[in-house]
Amino acid sequence: MSELKKIEENLKALPQAYTPSNHLFTQGLYTRETFLPQDTVAIGKRHKYSTLNILIKGTMTVAMDDDLEHKVTLEAPCAFESEAGSKKVVWCHTDCIILNVHRTDSKDIDVLERELIMEEDIEGTTSWYMDKEDS
Repeated sequence: MSELKKIEENLKALPQAYTPSNHLFTQGLYTRETFLPQDTVAIGKRHKYSTLNILIKGTMTVAMDDDLEHKVTLEAPCAFESEAGSKKVVWCHTDCIILNVHRTDSKDIDVLERELIMEEDIEGTTSWYMDKEDS
């Protein structure tokens, strides 16, 4: 079992974080805007295509895939690309708002999930609230 999978399994014992998303559409683009509260750890879904990520509020530490030793702390405003198939792990030092931008003509969220997310991750929304005593 990968290190990331072990972390994901251990985090399931913690309370689920409330991370609301807004879905924004413009000609040929879909943008998901997600609010992540301070002290949230989130493990994202793997996308079939590279994704533009824009942190518009807050400070977070990001690691990709199983390379948990190579993490980067980002402060808004900033943008970064995640390669197709990569899995992002984030820890929010503050309340954060992040945008994920995708090229698509669809405006149906269920269709978008199947079009953009790797099949084995479609049901895999995972984010947890980390109490200061848990971190």
